[in-house]
This record gives sequence, C-alpha cells and structure tokens, in this order.
Amino acid sequence: MSMCNIKKYDEIFTLGPNCELAFKIQQCFGSIESYLFNWAVANPHDMLKVLENPTLVFSEKIEEIKETNMWRCSITNLIFHGKSSVQELSDPDVFISRYKRDIEKNEVISRVKYLTDKFQNALQSIEKKLFTIEIRDDFFKFSVTGITSFISNLYNVLSKITNNFDLLCILRKEFDIDEINSVQNGNIYIRFVNYFAPYDKATSENFIDIVSSKRIFNEFRLKDDVENNRSSNLINYNQEINKNSSNILLTDKKDKNSLRQNKIKILVSYHTPALLLKNDILTPIHAGRSVAASRSKDGNLDKESLAWLNDNMIGDNTGDNISDKNRFYNEITSVYWAWKNQQQLDYPDYIGFMHYRRQFLFDDEKCSKYSNSSFFAPESQYRISCLSDSDIVELFSEKQIQNAVNGYDLIVTRPAEYKNITVYEQYKLESRFHEISDLDKICLIIKNKFPAFSESVDTYLNSDKHYFWNMFIMKKELFNEFCQWMFSIFEDFEKVIDISSRTIVKKRVYAYLSERLVGIYITYLKMKNNLKISEKWSIFEEYTNICTEIKPSYSNKCIPIVFSSDNNYSSYLAVAIKSLAENTSTEYNYDIFVLDEDISTYNKTLIEAMIVQYNNISLRFIKVSPYIKDVPREIFYCHGHFSISTYYRFFIARIFKNFQKVIYLDCDLVILDDIAKLFKIDIEDYVLAAALDVEVTRAIYNDERYCPQRLCYYKNTLGMKDPYNYFQAGVLLLNINQMIDMNFEKICIDQLIKIKTPEYVDQDILNSLLEGKIKYFDISWNLEWHLPLFHKNIVTILPNDILDEYQAAYNEPKIIHYCSSYKPWKDPCLPLSQYFWQYAKLTPFYESIIFHNLKIFSKTEAPTETVKVQEFDINNHNLIVMLKEVFYYRRTKFKYMYYKFLSKICWGKKRKRYKEKRKKFRAETHRIRNLIKSIR
Repeated sequence: MSMCNIKKYDEIFTLGPNCELAFKIQQCFGSIESYLFNWAVANPHDMLKVLENPTLVFSEKIEEIKETNMWRCSITNLIFHGKSSVQELSDPDVFISRYKRDIEKNEVISRVKYLTDKFQNALQSIEKKLFTIEIRDDFFKFSVTGITSFISNLYNVLSKITNNFDLLCILRKEFDIDEINSVQNGNIYIRFVNYFAPYDKATSENFIDIVSSKRIFNEFRLKDDVENNRSSNLINYNQEINKNSSNILLTDKKDKNSLRQNKIKILVSYHTPALLLKNDILTPIHAGRSVAASRSKDGNLDKESLAWLNDNMIGDNTGDNISDKNRFYNEITSVYWAWKNQQQLDYPDYIGFMHYRRQFLFDDEKCSKYSNSSFFAPESQYRISCLSDSDIVELFSEKQIQNAVNGYDLIVTRPAEYKNITVYEQYKLESRFHEISDLDKICLIIKNKFPAFSESVDTYLNSDKHYFWNMFIMKKELFNEFCQWMFSIFEDFEKVIDISSRTIVKKRVYAYLSERLVGIYITYLKMKNNLKISEKWSIFEEYTNICTEIKPSYSNKCIPIVFSSDNNYSSYLAVAIKSLAENTSTEYNYDIFVLDEDISTYNKTLIEAMIVQYNNISLRFIKVSPYIKDVPREIFYCHGHFSISTYYRFFIARIFKNFQKVIYLDCDLVILDDIAKLFKIDIEDYVLAAALDVEVTRAIYNDERYCPQRLCYYKNTLGMKDPYNYFQAGVLLLNINQMIDMNFEKICIDQLIKIKTPEYVDQDILNSLLEGKIKYFDISWNLEWHLPLFHKNIVTILPNDILDEYQAAYNEPKIIHYCSSYKPWKDPCLPLSQYFWQYAKLTPFYESIIFHNLKIFSKTEAPTETVKVQEFDINNHNLIVMLKEVFYYRRTKFKYMYYKFLSKICWGKKRKRYKEKRKKFRAETHRIRNLIKSIR
C-alpha cells in the first residue's frame, strides 16, 4: 500500500482500548500528554457512552481487580491502571496492606478526575486533532460489519463533542482489508499492522511491528515545532527503530518541554499609560479607543498619552465592538471586543481579564512578599505602591500563569469580605456612584429572562463576599456563555434606563453593574458544583505612571528648573513658583518641573492656572514613583520635618538626561531675582554648584571648642576631609552630563545604604560624595533665614569672612530659603516672613495657608514670644499684624464662649466680672472676623 501524503496535527491522543499505542506515539513524538483513555480499558459500547458524557467517570464508585491491580468504575465499566504493582501493595500485615490499597485507590480516583478534565479541554480545542484507536480482534468479538459500524458510530459521537479532527483506526491485517477500508472518508483513516503486543506486555518490554508502525507514524505526524523538539523526537525515534529491527523497549518517558500548553489570552485593560504588561499570554488592550479623545472622569488624555496607547496595544474599536460606549461600560467594552473578535486573539482556549493597576497573583507562594502590605479590600487584594521591573518577571511569567490556569474552568479574584455589609447594602450605601434602583431593575431582568439564576441572584446579593473588578479567566466556552448572558441582560437594561442627565461618574452604571453580574454568575457556577473554580489573591497599585522621555519645552534660551514636593507642601510650592514667575525676564524661557508622588489633581490644577498668564513659562508635574520603584523605600531615612521627597534629587540625572544642566530648588523658599542669572554660572568642570551651608559652618566653628562629636560625624561618618566645604542642597545648579558619567544615582543609593541614618538626610549623602567637585556660588542665592532666629549673637559665632558674606546676602537676598523648623507661615512676625506672604497673597492657596495654620495654632497654647533679632530687625507691616491677630481668633472666640457660660451660672460680683469679660471678648471676636473679611 503506497504511503499517502503526510498529515500534520496540532494534537494527537489515543482512545484506547489500552495504552500500548499511547506509549508508541509518545516515544515517537515526545509530546503526548496523558488523557483519559490512555489509562483506561473499555469495551466499545462503554467507550461511546463515556465519550458522550465524560463526567460519568467522576464517580468514586471504583473497585479493585486485585490480581492485576487495576481498578474498575462500576458505573462506566472503564478499567484503569494502578500505579503500583500487585507485589508493592501486598503485605503480610493485613492492616498495612489495606492502608496501601486505600492510598492507591485515592490516587487512581484523583488521576481519573484530572485526566477527564484534560480530556474535556482537548475536546474543546479548535486546533487540528487526531484521535487514534486500536481495534483488536481479541477485544472486539464481532464481525467486520460490527467493526465498521463501531467506527462510524465513534466518528459520529466525536463529531457531536468536538470539531476539526481526524480519526485513525489501527487494525490487524487478519481483517478483510477491502471491506474495512470502505468506511474511510476525508476524516476517517484505516491503517493495518501485522500484530499487537499482548495485554500483559503493553506497558513493559514488548514486540512491535516495526515496519508498519514506522509507516503510520511517518504519515500521521504532529506539526514540526522546533521549540518543542517534536521533529527532533521523530528523528530520534526513526534512528532508534532502524538500529533494531526486532524489538524496542517502550517506556513512559515524557519530554516535559514539549507537553502541549493551553492557549491562554489575558487581556489587560488600559485607558491611560502605565507599566506595560505584555507577553504571549498577557495582551494589553486600550479600552474605549473610539472615545479616547473625549473627557472621562479622569479628565482629558494628552497627545503623548494617546500616542503611547496607540503604539503599544490593540484597541477595542475594531471588528464588532461597543468601544463608543466606554464612558458607560468602562473595561467591559474590551470584554465585548474579545467575545466578538476571538480570531484576532488566535482562538485561545482560555480568555481572561485584568487591569493596568489590578492583577492576579498567580502563584499563591508570592503572597508572602506582600504580607506587610495593607488591604485595598479586606482578605482579597493587597495595596502596593507600584510594580517594579523585577515584579514583572517574578509575577507574570507564562509558565506561572499556565500552572495557575491549567486544570480549572474558572479563575477569579478572592472576594472582598465586608462584615455585616451585604452586596446589596454596599451598592445602596455608595450613593455617590450608584442608584440602587439600577440594581433592582437588572435583578428583575435576570429573574424574568433567566429564571434558573433567581436563586443565585438572591444568594449573592445577600452575601458579604463581594466579587469586584471584573477580573476572571474562563475557558473559552464558559466565557462565550457568560458574555451571551451578560450582554443580553444589558441589552434589555438599556431599554428601561435613561442616564442622559446623570453625572459623569453615575453614567458608568454598566461598569458598576457588570461587577455584580460577575458575582451572580460565579455564585451560579458554584451552585452547579461541577466546575473547578480557583480564587486568587490580587494586587492593587496606587501609582501606575511610567517613565516618560522628558525633553525641553523650548528650543532655545531654555532655563530648566526642578522642584520636589509632596501634597502637604503643595501650597508652599505654589508660593515658590509664583515668586519665580514674578521675577522672570522676557529674554528667557522657563521650563519648570515638579517631581511629585501624591500631589492631588485639584492642587495641580490650581498651580497650573496660576502661571497661565506667563507666555514664557512651562510647567509640568512628573510622577517620580516609576523612577524609584526598584529602590526599597525603607532605605530612605527621614526624621523631623523631612519627607521622602527630599531624596528625589538622587534621580534627577536619569529623569532629565536630555538636558545639559538644570536648577534644583526646594519648595520652602521664595525667589527675589531672575533665576536665569544663576543658570548662567559655568559648571562645565564641576558636578554641581551650590552655596556654602552657613549653619553647618557655625556648628563646626563652635564644635571645635565645645562639641567635638559633631566634627567627628562630618569627618568619620561622611568622610569629608574638610567639613568647612559642606554645602546647602536646597538650591543647586546640576551638571547632568557629569552626573550621568559618574553613575550618580547608584553611588548615592549605595552611600545612603552605607550611612543608613544621615542627620541632614540626602544633603549629607551629597556632601559625602562630592567634596572637591563643587563650585560655590554666592550665599545670596540660598540665604538660610533661620540663623538670627536661633542665634541672637551670630556676630560672635561665625568666622569673619563668612559673617561678612552672610550679612551682605541678608541685606540683599536673591533666594530666601526658609529652612529649619521655623517657617513664615507659622509666625508671620518673624523677620523675612513678609517676602513669603507677599507672594502667597498672589496664589490661590493664600486663604488655605492661613486656615491650615490657624487650625494648628488653635490646638496649642499661646505662641512663644517672637524671636528678637539683633542687627537684622525689620519694620513689621500691616499684613503681618493682621495675620498675627487672625491666629488668635479661635482662642479669642473660645474665651468669649467660656465667659458667656460663666456669666449665666454665677451670681453677684463674679457674674458682673464675667459679663464684662464676655463683652470684651465678644467685641474682639467681631473685630477679628471683620479683619479676616478685609483680608479676603
């Protein structure tokens, strides 16, 4: 018989009736996983019954055939091989023997359940499959007509439960070949061998019809796959049978690298740039691409963000889609797209969904890494700062995802557990986002349209376990059923609801309801009790911004200025920026950047609006979290009024690599001169330029006589040769090229880890590394205002040359740096405070600065006596006087209420005295209230 054309398949597996052929194929291709019938022996009729309903073998009614250590299912009559031999299970001690057999039985049951699930998965695959079966004359006790009838019936059953397959039947040549061949068609193939091995030799050394089997395996082959070594396994097999023409030892060796993996696609929904999660499984998708240019609840996307989304992922606006409904459906538009466009995902076996800031923890052992993290949702989702690059490798490898998904029908997140708050109550309580009538309507639709779900609806809504976030991974068939169910419900819901007049947040009703529908569907599946469902922990990222390429806003005469701030200092940052803007020159362009991690959108908007009037100023906020995500935050030592934002200076070289030099400014200062003058300083041969730290000089100058340990700290801990070189880091002119060349970021981090607890935090680190590489500019560019406040006799505690320079700078400051614990917003009567309030009044934060510090002031006793400064006194002006009185308002109002109360409960002289005091403080309260109105 001449060999036909080679037929290639994605998958080959056997139907039995015993495992001999499976071993042959596996030895040949090294890529056949164990399926149900590889381990089973069944008569033809029982096999057809099981094929039509594989769940029958889940029955645990299994009895042992002791003489062969095989196990028979009393319902299906399938016989399964045990793992151990009869001798291994036998023991003189009856109890031990029985114990061994019980273990063996449980292992068989577990394996059968597992193999049945794998077999069902294989049936659902759309890939090209080859089913093989040995038809033995010593098993099929009927005529050729009976065999041909069985083959036809087998093919018909397979056609009902799967598609895209061929059936290969292998028989002995003793049959009437012509009559058997008559059942062949384009999908049924009949092939013959000279003989089969006996049953008792099928899984040990056995004799094989070499010539016939070689011909069959060369004709029916798996697709060549270099990665999985399939073709090389075939070559090795052919070489092996050519070396030995009589017999071959067949063993159950498996090439684990070539085992077939389920095709999984997990779509990761994005609507803004974030860390890109992308591999052969994780597929980023831009949800709402059709309406991406329009305003969402988060505002408008800029052109750069839109370009990034378009360049890095697919959109949900191709093929059959509802992308234009994204403002109401949110990420559900990407679920719809995946349902209707599976061909663009290459027809996966599993389809799942995550989010750009919420992901599954696929490996349960990885949860320990986040054991100290707070919960975003109780007992469900860890809250983390952001994902690092190492996290991506550790948490989302394809192998890890395959291990988590294989063997399950559905993977979902663990439900959030809010004790004493049901799903229904939670929806009702969140009235800022939800209308409870929406949930009532959709539940009524479900019960009318799908009565079988009625119990699941009530059970889930009355539960305190909440399945949020629309995160799941489903088998393809289950996913299709779910989408058909959910979107048909939404189709009816759209007819009974009008959201046109709702707020932009409440218009997202379909997104909110979809989360509840997912919970109802999961509850329904659990109640069916015949699916394997896995619940996984998940993580929630607070900061998802990515490192972006920062380039100058202006092509020439560009002065880049960098601030660093958190939300607590945003109002004082605004004052600094306003003072800078008010002292700019029209000759230059000023490119302002703010490194931040948590400045609110509202505060950013206020600051941006503040500088709109300046045509030559650009302002950009840069989220610093992506740049520090790989650095353990616990190394950033902070104390007193210092915050982690002070360490952002370490990362400036990397962030601003496209600049030659930049100015760095703290935000607790005001600029009184054109900052471009500072930028003009030549630092080509230096890492940075800075002003001498006069406070440290004062401390060292005294410490040489009184406190030697301070000098010892600068010399021994910081390693400075001459501590008098110590500079103040609140105002810096940075040489970016030099910093990049010296790997500035790394050496700073390493030095911080080494020193651990620097007294002046990052400033100490910079001084310990850069001695001799600094150019010093005039102190007037960084005047430390607090020296006269702390030290009345600074004339006697500073070296003469430093004293002269400081006095000159104090009289004509270019930048006043309000460093130390004294701040102008805490006491407006302090010298040089008037400059801060001069610019504060020009910002939208003026009233809030007053109000915030009034609250703090009212919690304390009367302020200490204002520090008197010798030789540096200035004339207080009306604003300072008014502000000081405003600070007393709450205290005055409290005294008024206090004496009012006493005047009502006392008699005689006391009552008269209290009435007089009440009258006095009432008048004072009215006066200050009117004063506040005049300030506004």
